[in-house]
Amino acid sequence: MQIKFMWQKLFGTNNPKAILAYWTVAIVWGSTYLGLRTCALHMPPLLAGGIRYTIAGVLLVILVLIRKQSWPNQPRHVKNAAIQGICFFLFSNGALIWSLQYMEAGVSSLLLTTTPIFTALLDSCLPNGLKLSRKGWIGMLVSCFGIFLICRPSMVYGSVSVKGLIGLFASAIIWGVGSLLAARTPASGSLWSNIAIQHLSGGIALLVISRFLYGSLAFQADWAVIGSILYLIVFGSIVGYSAFMYLVHHMAPAKAMTYTYINPLVPIALGGVFLGEHISSGIVWGGIVTLFGVTLVQSARTYHTKQAGFKKKAV
Repeated sequence: MQIKFMWQKLFGTNNPKAILAYWTVAIVWGSTYLGLRTCALHMPPLLAGGIRYTIAGVLLVILVLIRKQSWPNQPRHVKNAAIQGICFFLFSNGALIWSLQYMEAGVSSLLLTTTPIFTALLDSCLPNGLKLSRKGWIGMLVSCFGIFLICRPSMVYGSVSVKGLIGLFASAIIWGVGSLLAARTPASGSLWSNIAIQHLSGGIALLVISRFLYGSLAFQADWAVIGSILYLIVFGSIVGYSAFMYLVHHMAPAKAMTYTYINPLVPIALGGVFLGEHISSGIVWGGIVTLFGVTLVQSARTYHTKQAGFKKKAV
């Protein structure tokens, strides 16, 4: 009983699948920053994203067919899944991998911990959304100060650039939009079929834009890049994203988005070991302050979620 109470308090649910999905997203997605950074440095970044998501989408379609799972039974549900895929993969992850040309993996992951803040701010603007309390606004200001601490010394070491910052914050904002869309739009069919549609729509859109921007879909890659793409397809897309989609439909958004607190620990460690990324004291303290501010925002929203109640929605 005590363990169930602890899970309920921490995650807002006793569902073991939801808790497993949470930790999968927190750890696996943290490790993908290293692969994204490798791809961004050695091949056209949007093309890398297009290849990743299109192949993952095809594999997911095959999986759905083998397991004989249901597809969305209404055209508007297919459209909803496709729009979410374009939002998540073309715009949000496209902006992320583009920005990693200019930003180190560890610093990028720290700055993306602001995603729950943008999600909370967007949610508060919706008619039936959760409004930010005074505690939430204080947390937002604290996080802004933390971002300043991260960026100021990082400019010296070249791990932060204006272009990279713009791309990262655009990615965070659009991911928040996609998360709110996924939690609110009607859907039918299995979880896997919806994820397959999302991957294909986002991946194909990235390939089309890559063809337009780069003039060709041809590229040269070494084994490090190929290995990174394969890792991103299997663990980042199929395993990690499937866990994320399960999470947003079985855990309150205020709790679910706290996976971003854990994400930075993995790329900071891996980036330092494998890519030689510099981690200054300013980055460490800035990260702590930013995470504290995000915690204030999330805890404020969690309180309102308990007051308003959270309705689970099946996909």
